[in-house]
Amino acid sequence: MFTKQDQKVILFLAVSAIFGASILIYKNYSNNLNIVSVSAENVSSIKPNESGANKKSDKRENNNELQNLVIDINKSGVQEFDKLPGIGPKTAKKIIDYRAKFGNFKVVDDIKKVPGIGEKSFEKIKPYIKCMP
Repeated sequence: MFTKQDQKVILFLAVSAIFGASILIYKNYSNNLNIVSVSAENVSSIKPNESGANKKSDKRENNNELQNLVIDINKSGVQEFDKLPGIGPKTAKKIIDYRAKFGNFKVVDDIKKVPGIGEKSFEKIKPYIKCMP
């Protein structure tokens, strides 16, 4: 019926198809998950019985906070960077690690040297950052 070589090829194709289908299923499943990361630094900001159903008012509150927000990129910590639009705790840590490794930023544009902060991210945060020696 089938030679040993044919059987190996058919087995390989079947395993490849199953593996590929599994990857597609996983990608579709993982895109639908809402994963929330909680660290010791931001636990104090969690309020009981928050459902997230009032997202429009949350955005307005964030916009009001941003109106008065200007941080010094040479002195700020994770909590301050985390308030910036598009900057989460991981990127905030990257900024701080970059600053520790290479020293203080000379100008605001230097923050674009941090991995994960490109032109688009920079344009979002530019109005809210300053660079003091």
